[in-house]
Amino acid sequence: MIALICARGGSKGVHRKNVKQFAGKPLIKWSIEFAKRNSSIFTVFVSTEDKEIAKVSKDSGALVPFLRPDALATDDAVETDVWKDTLNRLISSDFSVTENTEVCILPATSPLRRHQSFDRALKLYRKHRKGFVVGVCRASHNPYFNMVSLEDNSSRCQIVCPTPENITRRQSAPSVWNVTTNFYISDVRTIMSMKNLWSQQVLGVPVTEIESIDIDTELDFMIAEYLFLTNEEYCCVRE
Repeated sequence: MIALICARGGSKGVHRKNVKQFAGKPLIKWSIEFAKRNSSIFTVFVSTEDKEIAKVSKDSGALVPFLRPDALATDDAVETDVWKDTLNRLISSDFSVTENTEVCILPATSPLRRHQSFDRALKLYRKHRKGFVVGVCRASHNPYFNMVSLEDNSSRCQIVCPTPENITRRQSAPSVWNVTTNFYISDVRTIMSMKNLWSQQVLGVPVTEIESIDIDTELDFMIAEYLFLTNEEYCCVRE
């Protein structure tokens, strides 16, 4: 299995997010170290267009064999196109990557992922060897109960998923889950042929609310760093 971490320099919510100091290290370094600690992963690759991110990644033990094309580092770039471009280049290079190679995508913005959850996800993937396995977390809001849309030109709220029985208790609403950015486990062949994440089977492994934090804003960054530094679960990772 290889790990692929995709990180561009032009993050908007948090300036220079991927190399910003998080608990004493550049944010991306935590994901690289996570991958290097896992015995199932034999090589860690980073895809970036940014020279500073590339240097930090190399210094942290990852391979950055080429820089990402600028066209795939814009706000409008599609993440799965970045995966495909990187894997296509790796297949064409001398890195022993084939269509059968297992791949785990590890976004740098999820530094609170846990090895136990990853190992359960990998076990599930290897049982089915089809599509993707992702981390999921119970959603705190529910489109059947307390999520609404606002009508154009008015302030009228409409439940996103109305039901005939008019649900009045959160406990009575169907369970819904958030897809996290902890990991996306698959193989090269599946990724190269996919139209989007949902164009093939997707299996979910439940993760904790803390693990599910994805850093997109300054508030996310502060919350994630506080939990990482104060939660005993992560003490062995910090050392």
